[in-house]
Amino acid sequence: MDGNQDQGVTLPSARPTPTVERFQAVIRRLDPRGEWQARYPELAAQCVFLVDQFQQRIAGYLTPEQQDLVADALLASFQSHGLTLRKSRDALFFEHPLATADYLASYRLDAPTLAAALLHDVVEDTTMSVSQIVGQFGPEVGKIVDGVTRLQATGKQVTVQAQHDAQVDTTNRLFEFMVEDLRVVVVKLADRLHNMRTLAALSRKKQEEKAREVLAVYAPLAYRLGMWDVKSELQELALKILEPVLYNSFQLLMERRARNQERWLDIVRRSLTDQVASAGLDPFVEAAPQQIYTLYQEYERAGRLPSQLPDLIRVVVVLSDRCDCYRALCAVHELWNPVPGTFDDYIAQPRENLYRALHTTVFGPGGRLLKVRFRTREMHQIAHHGILARWSAEFSEQEQGFEGLQRLTQRLRPVEGIPERADRLSAYREVLTDQIQVFTPEGEMIELPAGSTPLDLAYQIHTKLGDEADVAIINGLPMPLNTRLRSGDQVRIERSRAQLPRREWLDEDLGYVHSTYARSHIRRAYRRLRESEGTEIGRLAVEREMRMMGLAHYDLAAIARQMDYPSVQDLLVAIARADVMPYRVAEAAMSAVWASLEDSPAGEDVVAAVGDVQVRGLSGRPVKRCSTCKPAPGDPILGNLLRSGHVRVHRLDCHHIAHASKGGERLNLVEVDWVKQPLVKREIHIRLAATQRSGLAYAVTQVLEAEQINILEVHGRTDRENRVGMLAISVELTDLHQLIRILHRIGEIAGVKGVQRVDSPYRPDDDSMQWAIEEVRRA
Repeated sequence: MDGNQDQGVTLPSARPTPTVERFQAVIRRLDPRGEWQARYPELAAQCVFLVDQFQQRIAGYLTPEQQDLVADALLASFQSHGLTLRKSRDALFFEHPLATADYLASYRLDAPTLAAALLHDVVEDTTMSVSQIVGQFGPEVGKIVDGVTRLQATGKQVTVQAQHDAQVDTTNRLFEFMVEDLRVVVVKLADRLHNMRTLAALSRKKQEEKAREVLAVYAPLAYRLGMWDVKSELQELALKILEPVLYNSFQLLMERRARNQERWLDIVRRSLTDQVASAGLDPFVEAAPQQIYTLYQEYERAGRLPSQLPDLIRVVVVLSDRCDCYRALCAVHELWNPVPGTFDDYIAQPRENLYRALHTTVFGPGGRLLKVRFRTREMHQIAHHGILARWSAEFSEQEQGFEGLQRLTQRLRPVEGIPERADRLSAYREVLTDQIQVFTPEGEMIELPAGSTPLDLAYQIHTKLGDEADVAIINGLPMPLNTRLRSGDQVRIERSRAQLPRREWLDEDLGYVHSTYARSHIRRAYRRLRESEGTEIGRLAVEREMRMMGLAHYDLAAIARQMDYPSVQDLLVAIARADVMPYRVAEAAMSAVWASLEDSPAGEDVVAAVGDVQVRGLSGRPVKRCSTCKPAPGDPILGNLLRSGHVRVHRLDCHHIAHASKGGERLNLVEVDWVKQPLVKREIHIRLAATQRSGLAYAVTQVLEAEQINILEVHGRTDRENRVGMLAISVELTDLHQLIRILHRIGEIAGVKGVQRVDSPYRPDDDSMQWAIEEVRRA
């Protein structure tokens, strides 16, 4: 074999590297008679080849001293694991830490991280200790190995409850290490990725356990760190295990669509390249095929067969710098009609997971829907690799935008103070969800989970600010504290000096808080109350709620029995400690009154105000479904505003829209989406008292419009002497929860001092104005 063989081990070259020679020497010590090499000659040769390949990779960017550290860790790992085979019997166990390190080396991670990746299993699986690692390789390597070891020890699973507890602990520890040292999490993700690639030898049950853990913990974490390629592969490997039939169906569907899209992609590439080049730019256009797991998620949401899901073409336009991205976007919108509501600017407002790009969807050639992303070369790399790009010398820290990760770790630190382990897990996981970006009055950007309110923002800024929050000023307008924030909102929190937050903030139906972090702090404030204080505090809370519902007479003892409380005092203490929301008591008292109110059918017409389609910004417009594509609830839809004033609703893939766009017709497209079709409606009368202020009626109608409530009558009066305003409103509601929500939301409007349901509509001679004056004085 020309000297390329040493005791059965085939070397990769005639001149083996020093690391390979040292590796061979370890093999000889472990197998002095050559029996193992004779039995497994292919495995021995394969392992030597992988070691040499790894050594050549790190030699491309590490200094000789750094290479020596990694080589020492490689040999220590191999010697510790020995010649143990994996369960599959087709590889040495050592190949797993080697593959983990090699994956990270492909992204040019630093020497301590590579050394830790090579040693990440030795503490758990061999006699080597963390203290030995620290002594031999230094505290930096020891810290990373210790972190990964503790994560793996937490992940041991025995019973069903133990599996849940282990997942909770694993997720908590992952986030704790993200704060301490991101490299622990990076090594763990690489470790889990290689494990998922080599699960075939495990039992079916064990494979499913690991797949579920990947979907619940590791894939979302990889996404939050911007590691899109890792996230996508983890999800697809997990789906292949959990839903093999669906996975194969989606794979075949995507292969078929890829073949069908080839001609369109050629047309799109040429058209995009020519159009963008005509603006004086030098674009590179590549296809961005949809991921199998993303298609699966769409299937889960829509509840339709895979073949019925929209077939969209996706491309990425890569340009020289960020200004070119905006110029290219303008050029593309001049060429093709954009779909309204699909533009997102993640360059001006980058995500915390480092992602930056411009997004748009247009009606491309032939009227086909086309999703286009505009990125610089740096953005394109980071979009795939995320945090892994941090160690690349190709990009500057400024270009990579790693300040987003600093904001992320700053958000994680306060979560550690939540005492309840399950609440802490929920708070951590919220960091993995889709985020919105809002701004303080000083222009500081703060990321929150999508669906957050001004209260969530207040508690994230400071607990005391959350406790004392009174009014939210959103984009210059006073708004209720349970207003859902949108990306780009500028928010100021006005405070009152209340000693405790309000109990109704904890009620999920009222939507005051979205984040576990805020809810945990509110709950903690009330659970500190002594039982002796609870009775009176609970009674006052019930009385306030009953006044709001317009219930002057109620039997609290009967309500306590109805709610399964031994006594009124037990119920009141539960309310005081926020274990029961006051509105639940009012709901129990109100249920009989609600049932007695006359109802009427909601109707089947598709009308924006009360039907199953909501038209954003055009409430009250008559809405019709397209008779050709016949959109059904759950379908992706858009609207076309006709000259008649009607809005015609189409499926995104409707032929009418495609042909109109293909023919160059300029469509008047508007955003539409589905809302729940109500069954019956009841006429409800509400009055409110407020200090005299401008914009009050507008603020109230905004609350009602957000709930898609039909307004029947509005009457207003002002007492200039007392500077008191009164509004009386009659509306149509569909359920008791809706009534409670709007009463609380109206009560949150700046200047509103009292709100109440009444039994009859407004009359000029009733006592509403006097009631308003008294409410304002009492407040």
